[in-house]
Amino acid sequence: MTKEEAAQLLNVSVNAPQSEIQSKFQEMFNEYQIRLTNAPTPNLKKIYQNNLQELNTALSVLSGKSAAAVSDLPSSSPTYKQVEHQQAAAPPTPASEVKAATPHTNTPGKEKAKEKKGVPSSTITAIGVALVAIAGIVFLVIKTFEDKAAIAKLQLSADSVTTVLTQLSDYKTKFDNQKFKIKNDGTTDLTVKLLFVTYRNEFNKLERKAYLPNQLIRKGSASDFKLVEGSRVVWDGSVISYTLVIDKPGTEDYINEANIYSLAMSEDKILHLDLDNY
Repeated sequence: MTKEEAAQLLNVSVNAPQSEIQSKFQEMFNEYQIRLTNAPTPNLKKIYQNNLQELNTALSVLSGKSAAAVSDLPSSSPTYKQVEHQQAAAPPTPASEVKAATPHTNTPGKEKAKEKKGVPSSTITAIGVALVAIAGIVFLVIKTFEDKAAIAKLQLSADSVTTVLTQLSDYKTKFDNQKFKIKNDGTTDLTVKLLFVTYRNEFNKLERKAYLPNQLIRKGSASDFKLVEGSRVVWDGSVISYTLVIDKPGTEDYINEANIYSLAMSEDKILHLDLDNY
């Protein structure tokens, strides 16, 4: 993919500033993620997956960066796993696009260091699929609670309906907005490379947001997160579920952590991370 083709795909000029390229990428990335989640047929899902891949290729061509969305299914405790930098999980890329998107280098050390600057493209496919699964679970549970018509159709006795409603009410308390905050309890500084959250917006509707904060959290300190574009607050830190891609100095792999925030946070409503064993 040439720079002209990448710029046309993102609807920006070839010499557009990085802030404009990143903003346009995030806007189109979120839109295709929503379409992918709600696609009624396998063919449409495949089309939207291809669209997301093309967006990441365009971003790489224009800025030398790549973005991905990573997640695992929610569990009752945080799940940590290492995300390798290898390209095995990513779809094959035509030689012409590799040549346009990736500059050559003769020094293996520099090539490896450069690969770690952005989220590796090998995580794109696995991250996208897992993230859609988390979003599906969140929507399914909340919509089940809120849809009175669905409950009315249940042919259960009065006692059974009461039991079901009580259980759903307990579930819903776990899907209320919290404020996203991380405390680094380890002995090494951490950098949050990618953040993907699901939350309720001002209209009480579920919304998803992905961005690349590249935010440093020093050992023993805590950090809040929010997304601001100019003078406008795009995301104020509200969160129901989250996905993180974390860079830990001294390791060759990124660390992926995903969960429902209310299940992962401590009593102080802060997400405590100790990644010393990674």
